[in-house]
Amino acid sequence: MKTFIKFTTFIVLLFLGLSLLDSCKKESAKNNVKNNEVTLNNGNNGGVGADNGFNGSNDGESGESESSEAKISYHNSYESHNMGLACMNCHKQGGSGEGIFNVASTVYDTTMNSVFPNTTVRLYTGANGSGTLKYTIEVDAKGNFYTTESIDFTNGLYPAVTGTQGTKYMSSSITTGNCASCHGNTTNKIWTK
Repeated sequence: MKTFIKFTTFIVLLFLGLSLLDSCKKESAKNNVKNNEVTLNNGNNGGVGADNGFNGSNDGESGESESSEAKISYHNSYESHNMGLACMNCHKQGGSGEGIFNVASTVYDTTMNSVFPNTTVRLYTGANGSGTLKYTIEVDAKGNFYTTESIDFTNGLYPAVTGTQGTKYMSSSITTGNCASCHGNTTNKIWTK
């Protein structure tokens, strides 16, 4: 019985420690604006959540998030779920998902059957990585990327996904972060190598 109580106490303390660590990562999400770039990654690797004065919503217009706590994917995190599903079907105003996502989707490898974890999504003002790098979003350990932080789509942004062997650029601009509205429906899933 004493062993069971010690084990249970250990598990509870471990859970509390992990919860505290996750809370600290979220709490440390600060602004990190350099040369017009906003890095969105929950404070991991010195990065931050963004507050650039534009309150983005799912359609690129201004709006407020239901939750005051930022939800931002970051490398090696296992917090997300439902890989490959349309995130913004639930993570929207009045939706059942926690937080209103302004950009969200899943990244796959070249087979488009397996997720590609811990990659990076960048949003530029010009095609093929030209123009100004505006936002960087880390892809988590499950292959998902998402943020409730403000993203200004007013003039369109050009996505790029960087894997371990290079970067894949989207040739047309986007005016919404609801990637699954096209990818996996009318065009290929998002992938890199």
